[in-house]
Amino acid sequence: MILVLIFLCIIIILFLFFLVLLLSSIKLEIKDFELSNITEITTKDYMIKMSINLFGKIKIFSIKLNSNKLKKIYSKSKLEKINLKEIKEIFTVEDIKNLKLELMYLNVKVKIGLEDVILTSSLVFIISTAISILLPHIIKTYNSGNYIYEILPLYVNKNSYYIKLHCIIQLKIVHIINIIYIYLKKGRSDKYERASNRRSYEHSYE
Repeated sequence: MILVLIFLCIIIILFLFFLVLLLSSIKLEIKDFELSNITEITTKDYMIKMSINLFGKIKIFSIKLNSNKLKKIYSKSKLEKINLKEIKEIFTVEDIKNLKLELMYLNVKVKIGLEDVILTSSLVFIISTAISILLPHIIKTYNSGNYIYEILPLYVNKNSYYIKLHCIIQLKIVHIINIIYIYLKKGRSDKYERASNRRSYEHSYE
């Protein structure tokens, strides 16, 4: 009887854990991030905050990483260069859409310049247009004070840039689980397809 009660308690705890997980969301904040090749950045102590919130409001867990901590993590982990081709093979544009990212806050200032003045103007126009098209798809409730972006040209006859960013992004854990499930399912189907192709290839030579 005691074992049955213990088993039921474990089942209930696991059920509640997964229920909370499914109803929770991850909030990621990048604050005071600056990057430039034209001026020395004086404020390098940027911060990344990540929290897990129930119903998007009740904080369950949070962690803060400043620039010094991130540098230590990077140096200890000995991260290799990111292979963009491998990422494209794993995650498609449709997968990113299915994540249903919500941009809660954006304050970004970009100054960018190329060696050619006409190309600089064109690039500024393209970036500004792309942001204006993208924002309505990742904003749930629009507030003009929460979404500020400024894209400016730098006419210095060389490739140059300055970026200052503060943003808050939120996504539901259930969407992450869904993407992982789709990826695992796709991996299994690809594996079976390769095995089937090998068998067909072998039979063709019998």
